[in-house]
Amino acid sequence: MIESLEFLYNGGRTKRFHCFDMNAPQNVAEHSFYVAGLCLLMYSEGEVENARLGKLIAAAVVHDLAEHKTGDVQSPAKRRNPELKEILDNLEDDYLKESDLFIQLGIEDKRRLKMADNLDGLMTCVRERRLGNQSVEEIYVNYRAYVTKLNPEGKEREIFFAIMNMWEDSI
Repeated sequence: MIESLEFLYNGGRTKRFHCFDMNAPQNVAEHSFYVAGLCLLMYSEGEVENARLGKLIAAAVVHDLAEHKTGDVQSPAKRRNPELKEILDNLEDDYLKESDLFIQLGIEDKRRLKMADNLDGLMTCVRERRLGNQSVEEIYVNYRAYVTKLNPEGKEREIFFAIMNMWEDSI
């Protein structure tokens, strides 16, 4: 249990966007909170009671905890090298399993989690731009492409367009 607790707390303190100058640095715990909230927003009213939502929220809370062991490898590097992404994904899953924090999701909920993860990346860029950080445009463009590739529908699309409007208003 001690190892699981240390894994949880060390994972939450892992810094995100460590390769960029950020005005409001974010850690994995903060990011995971926002991803979980976005997962809630993406579900329609009738789905909120669904047991799958609880599992999705749990997965959102732990999805990046293993990065304190593997490092937060930037998305463009993993997309450029699919073998590296697969190795890191498997290694992160192994760490979560060892800590009794692994959550198995179905295909649709994995996509929703990835959508929420990328939407939070976009919101982080909006926040940074509002704080005067003009260097986040490259990150924003990458996240926008990732979300577009996931083909947002329904509430996902509504959230995506709201964030794009916020981005435009932050100029």
